[in-house]
Amino acid sequence: MSLPAAFPPPPASVLPPSPSTPASAPAAPTKPFRDPGGLRPILRFGGLRPKSGGADGRGWLWTGSVLTSAPYDSPAPTLVLFTPPEAAAARASAPAVLVTSYGGWSYYRFDLAVDLGPAAQAIEYAVGGSTVPVETRFRFFVPAAGEDANTAFWTCNGFGEGLKPGVESQLGGIQPMWRDLLKRHQERPFHVQIGGGDQLYADGYSHSVFEDGSILGKWLQTGDINDRANVEWTSEFEQAVGDFYYLAYIYHFQEEVFSEALATIPYAFVCDDHDIFDGYGSYPPDTMDAPVIRNTGRLAYKFYLLFQHHTSFAEAGALDLFPAPAGFSWLKRLGPTVAALAIDNRSQRTEDRIVPEACMDEIWRRLDELASEAESDAPRLRHLVVVATVPVVYPRMTLAGRVMDIVASMAKSFRYIVRIGTPSWLYRDALLREQSNPEINRTQITERDAMVRQLQEYAQRHLVRVTFVS
Repeated sequence: MSLPAAFPPPPASVLPPSPSTPASAPAAPTKPFRDPGGLRPILRFGGLRPKSGGADGRGWLWTGSVLTSAPYDSPAPTLVLFTPPEAAAARASAPAVLVTSYGGWSYYRFDLAVDLGPAAQAIEYAVGGSTVPVETRFRFFVPAAGEDANTAFWTCNGFGEGLKPGVESQLGGIQPMWRDLLKRHQERPFHVQIGGGDQLYADGYSHSVFEDGSILGKWLQTGDINDRANVEWTSEFEQAVGDFYYLAYIYHFQEEVFSEALATIPYAFVCDDHDIFDGYGSYPPDTMDAPVIRNTGRLAYKFYLLFQHHTSFAEAGALDLFPAPAGFSWLKRLGPTVAALAIDNRSQRTEDRIVPEACMDEIWRRLDELASEAESDAPRLRHLVVVATVPVVYPRMTLAGRVMDIVASMAKSFRYIVRIGTPSWLYRDALLREQSNPEINRTQITERDAMVRQLQEYAQRHLVRVTFVS
């Protein structure tokens, strides 16, 4: 297993006897539950790539993957493509790749590649073979060769834990946004959807990893911060926290309308704190270095990689994520003239640094490599979209930030935190972010400025427009 330095390897006492051995079925959940067997296929966007000698618009390849599941110990599923959809015969995709097994289910990835043609295409796929009924097929769209993808961007796909009871249902949950997106998709198909973080709210109203009564909820009841930091990670923690993230994804990725979008609009996602828990990475070292916090982050990323990227720690670098120790950023071409860069701001984040220097070095290397490839053939790269889960431009409310820092310092000096529901230290980052934005302290502002300056130089050097989405 290849892990970023920020994540400890799981203790030998909690490892299963074999990577292919599934953990026992998750314990009876205390929150809303959905059967893993109801999970639809999940369609990931890998990128548009010029074929050898084909960057002139006549030789482009769409790449992606589909994640699907089957009961453990059952035969691997099959997947077929229909190109075009009305074709009488289907063609087989690449063979199923077992990513992992968990909770009595095995999860398989199908790697897909589609040659782009002179016009945009509708592609259909079916899990289960070419004999499945037409109504059980899923359809997605790819652009014409030489055209840039029509791309949708969204972020924050859920509701926080502080929501008053009943408000989420009154607002219709997350469905209104997804109905609107699918309506627009019907009018003019999206080739890609980019999720800018918080695809899952692991600390949300419906599911919270720190729910009262859960193993982490009880851990938070430990009165002294020093005692809390010294609690050892055990097999009980491993099973309970793993089950939580697994079941949260199973539930959330079956949400009405959202699940349809996951199966029919190829996605590219990047992680932010709510995919783990609020403020992860921004707490003081004595909190972040606690075995319980570090291992919770490891398990959150394990299932993030599975459900959002169709991979594992060991194989992430072989897909399109930057390999460890360079975090889990990605750089994908959206067409001949547009590319998107998503920066992993969480896996190796500290109180003083958002993205380690080694990770940024890898980002600059890949950007230069991309520009060189584009400049060697026509058309050249003209637009770089940077997906930054941390705001790049924001108002400075220094006084509010100082007040929040004073409150946090007083609480720390007394070595206890006044509890109002969930211990407030856990949400220190959220309060700072919402009221004053000083989660980016002076060191981080310097880091932000350096990144912006380097992007400005990149834009000038390669005549590329740079746009931030956050």
